Amino acid sequence: MDQLAFNDTVGSLEDLVQRNTVITVDSSLTLVGTVKRLRAANLILNGKGYELLPRQDERPESNFTSLIGDPLVIALNRYVPRKKVSIDPDSFVSKRMILARDGYICSYCGGFGNTVDHIIPKSKGGLSTWGNLTTACKDCNGRKGNVSLESMGYKTPHIPKSFIPKRNQVIQEAIHERLASLSY
Repeated sequence: MDQLAFNDTVGSLEDLVQRNTVITVDSSLTLVGTVKRLRAANLILNGKGYELLPRQDERPESNFTSLIGDPLVIALNRYVPRKKVSIDPDSFVSKRMILARDGYICSYCGGFGNTVDHIIPKSKGGLSTWGNLTTACKDCNGRKGNVSLESMGYKTPHIPKSFIPKRNQVIQEAIHERLASLSY
């Protein structure tokens, strides 16, 4: 039964990337990004990386796969330092970015949120910026309308200065699950 759950995870990991791309992690096994298969082959052949996880889906044998295999994940031989990506609270953003940042959770009631609310209403000079937008459910957003948080009795929501996109978190967790299942 555990094997079935593992295969579901593996399938979803492979479904997260296009067939001609390869997931890249650094020496600490932290997600770096994705590269095209040709770039992955160059990294492996030049000794800058190695195949960490092969693809599980069936693909016909080719000159390419016979040379380096068919990697799903390659690991680089070096650590890639991360720059702390912070977002200026005054930068303009899209609804999609705010919903992704907040995980589709209403900042006011904690329920499913699929609308974006201006903390300082547009009618009172509020802009569509990272620091002035938050996710809200339709009920809370409609109840708040164009009044301030204080007059509604709502607390000011926490606005993170940076975030990791959910897709990257999912890929990172799936890689670690797959590696854990291979360990003894």
